[in-house]
Amino acid sequence: GTIDKQKQWYQRRVRDMDTVIPPIHKCLSTKGGSCYIKISSLGFLSKLIKHHPPAIFTPYIKDTVSCVISAVQDTFYKVISEALAVTEQLVFVIPYTGPPDSPLVGELCVSIFNATLYRLKEADLDQEAKERAITCMGHLRASMSEL
Repeated sequence: GTIDKQKQWYQRRVRDMDTVIPPIHKCLSTKGGSCYIKISSLGFLSKLIKHHPPAIFTPYIKDTVSCVISAVQDTFYKVISEALAVTEQLVFVIPYTGPPDSPLVGELCVSIFNATLYRLKEADLDQEAKERAITCMGHLRASMSEL
């Protein structure tokens, strides 16, 4: 009945993510790639995370965090800002990857913390990016307080 339909829906979403997530990773990890493609990819990823259950992203979380952190380290302020917005959303996906004391959860949190802190310490960071870094750090601290 209803539970079978929910399982089928979930399985279709997972298959959909197998088609969608790897190209996003490729766009974000391409060195010297267009900043507009990166911004669009980050915006799309943001909407995916916002409108799907967090558990769907767990198979991709390590690569996704790595690609988004790479975008946080970009030189173009708009890419940085969009990447920080996605990073903030990833903070809410990380708890679904395992128990709080698991090595993967710790590794992901440390990566996000370090990248965000680096941007927070940057004196000449764009105001929008600075605000997103502050918000991201606040969510990271609140969500991972049990670590």
